[in-house]
Amino acid sequence: MSDVIVREALVLAGGMATRLGGPAAEVPKCLQSVAGRPFLDHVVWNLRRQGVRRVVLCTGRLHEAVEAHVGDGSALGVEAVYAREPGPLGTAGAVALGARELTGDLAFVCNGDSLFDVNQLDLALHLRRASDAVSRYSLGMKQRLGIAGALLNDPALLLLDEPSNGLDPAGIVAIRETFRHLASIGKTVFVSSHLLAEVQQMADVVGIIAAGRLVREGSMEDLLASEGVVRVRVQPGEVAAASALLVRLTAPDRVTPSPTEPGWISVQVAPSRTAEVNRSLAEAGIYASGLSSGNDLEELFLALTGTMGSADPDGTFTGIDPSVGRLAPTELAPTELAPTELAPTEVLS
Repeated sequence: MSDVIVREALVLAGGMATRLGGPAAEVPKCLQSVAGRPFLDHVVWNLRRQGVRRVVLCTGRLHEAVEAHVGDGSALGVEAVYAREPGPLGTAGAVALGARELTGDLAFVCNGDSLFDVNQLDLALHLRRASDAVSRYSLGMKQRLGIAGALLNDPALLLLDEPSNGLDPAGIVAIRETFRHLASIGKTVFVSSHLLAEVQQMADVVGIIAAGRLVREGSMEDLLASEGVVRVRVQPGEVAAASALLVRLTAPDRVTPSPTEPGWISVQVAPSRTAEVNRSLAEAGIYASGLSSGNDLEELFLALTGTMGSADPDGTFTGIDPSVGRLAPTELAPTELAPTELAPTEVLS
């Protein structure tokens, strides 16, 4: 299906027009005038613009008027054929009747009183993907498929692990809006994610886990309001003294030197106390070279879990030591082998 082009359309033009009432008593609904032309003309022209060259018109009530207007279709730039309903068949019946007149496997199906736009390239791509093996899908496509599968049974509780993984920005926004909609109609969406900026925009209630232990839980609004973070940067050699001073403003477990950013200290206090943090250090002769504050979920997460990473069963990421520009040999665990100490039975591949 490398060159999918839809050349046929099935147009339902036999409606009873019960909602339209009087105006359709003698003129079919699809032939009502719009912008100076019967509406059906606009429908057929639009289909032709999208590549359709053969139109099957399913007619019923007042079929003579439709057939007389369209004729063989040449005036509208298409070939027109007809499938006439012997009586009201409903949408499914009309489609089944009209399908007998189709010559190919693919066709647009539309109402004769509905105008729509079709992107042929986009349609072709979707039709091609419909026959692909799932193993050939991109990570983002697989992610969308998994989420769609999870929603099939209309669950009251939806459990998702990293649902935004592999999605482009538009896909992330669409997923976020979908989850917010599900929550608005009474469903519960439980998301596990490391994309904290996305969690902050999406979640109502958040729990922060470190080393297998729940260290903080609450509504997003309350958590961020009560757990604000002020980050301050001092000289690396002054971190210990600065931390001891800052503990006086809060508590020992709420002052956390950064394990990956030399000189940075996170203080869990309200952002409104940023000036107080700076002043307390300056009065002791320690001058900050950087200050930031806010109630950012990522900052809060790092402040709460910064000293607990070594207990993570998945391991930790060790940053590069800026003094040597590489991972120091002493950072290898005792059971690990240095690159030059391969066991005789091991083979590099």
